[in-house]
Amino acid sequence: MVTALVLGHATVTVRFAPALGVAVLSACAAAMSAVVLLVRRRTQRLIDAARKNAREEHRRFLGRLDHELKNPLTAIRLGVANLRAAELDESASGTAARVEEQVLRMARIIRDLRKLVTVEDQAMERLPIPLAELLEAAGEAAGELPGGEDRKITVTVPDVPWPLPQPLGDADL
Repeated sequence: MVTALVLGHATVTVRFAPALGVAVLSACAAAMSAVVLLVRRRTQRLIDAARKNAREEHRRFLGRLDHELKNPLTAIRLGVANLRAAELDESASGTAARVEEQVLRMARIIRDLRKLVTVEDQAMERLPIPLAELLEAAGEAAGELPGGEDRKITVTVPDVPWPLPQPLGDADL
């Protein structure tokens, strides 16, 4: 009896007696199953290692980004503080105030980036969040969006018959 076994692009031809045919084919099938299982395991280990490496690179990138953005913002904040300390006309003073607001906004964004790095490495801080304050801050932030100066956003949080519960979490996130 002649049996051909196809392995990928190669064909293996085996000659054996008919009585041994079933045993040989079973052994070949078992060997192929073992090879497939080993390849799957090795592939999964490579995929896991690549994911771990990508997470580490992402964490390092966010850490470097945090550092690189903080330095120029600190210089801008110092410059704005010097401008505000100087005697300026009303227009220049208003411009300095708007620049300072945007610098503080960027500082909050950078703080959020830093928190993203720590959240990936550590458990999230879970403290009571004053929900009324959070809703009011969201209303103020919505008012700062483009076109927000044309809208009036009012957030009303009832205290009666009892105040809102304080969920646990990270207020900044």
